[in-house]
Amino acid sequence: AAGCPMGRFWNLTTGFDDVPFDATPGALTDLRQAVAFLYREQGRGHQCSIEHYERDGALYVFLFVDDYTHTHTAHDVRGTLTRTPLRPTFEVVYVYTPSRVAPNGVGTLDLYARGDRRWRAELRDRFCEHVLHTRAPLADPARRSYHLNGLIDHSFPLTTDPARGVLSAVIRKMRVVAREDMTRRVVLEANAARTGDVYEMLDIHFPVERFPRDELLVSMVTFTIMHTPPDGDRARPLTFDVSFPDACNLKSLSPAHREVGEWCLRQWGILGDDEPGDYGGGGEDDGTDGGPAGAHRAA
Repeated sequence: AAGCPMGRFWNLTTGFDDVPFDATPGALTDLRQAVAFLYREQGRGHQCSIEHYERDGALYVFLFVDDYTHTHTAHDVRGTLTRTPLRPTFEVVYVYTPSRVAPNGVGTLDLYARGDRRWRAELRDRFCEHVLHTRAPLADPARRSYHLNGLIDHSFPLTTDPARGVLSAVIRKMRVVAREDMTRRVVLEANAARTGDVYEMLDIHFPVERFPRDELLVSMVTFTIMHTPPDGDRARPLTFDVSFPDACNLKSLSPAHREVGEWCLRQWGILGDDEPGDYGGGGEDDGTDGGPAGAHRAA
């Protein structure tokens, strides 16, 4: 773990109570398959290998995931130029330190993975589900939070304001969780050409008579907003993701797009506070000032 680059690709989640880890072959296989499946959404993750070891009571897990295929060009021994397709791997690293061995008595999960906060939150959740058999700690109350459950209602108003250049807003994707089993999730991805399609899909796959709406939770939503920039003459789409409890990828967009997205989230009552600051994770730290808390233990 100490060999991984230091910097913003390390992500720290704190607040784990005395949660033991499961490093059995079955649990690690489930984690490997879940991570590979997640990356297949990007056209990667064709193969995935996993290695682990325990040291000083902490668990280190290394996943080697297939990246996109590249073409390697080289001259052979005869001087002929050859092209060989290669599929390199990249690393995803977890370092879990239980509270019983943590220096400050607080359990932590360090994660090394490239990608935005939403993507790292997905990887974190896979580890919590398959190795810790629990959910990640909820967000620090001092950080931003997002309230998505109201979106389960067809009539939830996505307010617009043409005077501000916000012309329309739709939900393109919604991830739904049933309270009876929080480990099972369904992602509804709408047809972009059909208004309200995500709610039609919700009624088809979760009929009200079988799934009362108060027994469902919305854990992630993708919005698309049509807006006209102040210096523009035509409407442009702005698409961004929001995940419960406190993940949003607006920070990775331009300041102008971020301002529009935040205004909409506040108008809709989804953004839980108006304070400036980072988009935090459940006790998360972006790790911008260094690597994992437990990296010094790695050989």
